[in-house]
Amino acid sequence: MKKVFVLVVLVISVVGLGYRVTTVSWYDNGLEDYRYRLECLTGEKATETVYTVIVADSTGEFCRLSGLPYWVLAGVRDDTIFMQPLSLNYDPIRSIAHELSHIAFRKYGFPYWVEEGLVCIVTCEWMGANIKELADIETVEPSKLDFYSYQKYSFTAWKRVSLLLQEHTFEELVKFFSESGGGRF
Repeated sequence: MKKVFVLVVLVISVVGLGYRVTTVSWYDNGLEDYRYRLECLTGEKATETVYTVIVADSTGEFCRLSGLPYWVLAGVRDDTIFMQPLSLNYDPIRSIAHELSHIAFRKYGFPYWVEEGLVCIVTCEWMGANIKELADIETVEPSKLDFYSYQKYSFTAWKRVSLLLQEHTFEELVKFFSESGGGRF
């Protein structure tokens, strides 16, 4: 029922002329489980900040507004969440949680692969998946990847960060990556 409320708000905001603008926060219905995982992972309360969500009416509009490739379902620019049309997104609540997690983790200054791995832990995106990993993920420039390579990148980030968290605390990751400039453990 909670997910239905957030989805209804998104659908209502999309009906009409071109893209729709709505807002979201970690405290909206449907995001409780994701917020709980974020708070458990970081040991901090999720922000109550309300963020703008722009839901595009078409893939072309999404690309024009967000500056992201056509194959990306959602993304964040300057704390604004951009989403493809809801008809293309099989789980818009998870997509919103994914982008809210990116916003939450950016304050720590992690290299992008660590941020993506943490985000995927919060949203449980790769649970049970088995995808060929990318080598040297630390040197990969994600903006240069195609859809299939980015899937491998995201999976590899999730897997590597999950392994790091088995041996280190979140606080240790924050300290290490802020001091090392993004190196390897």
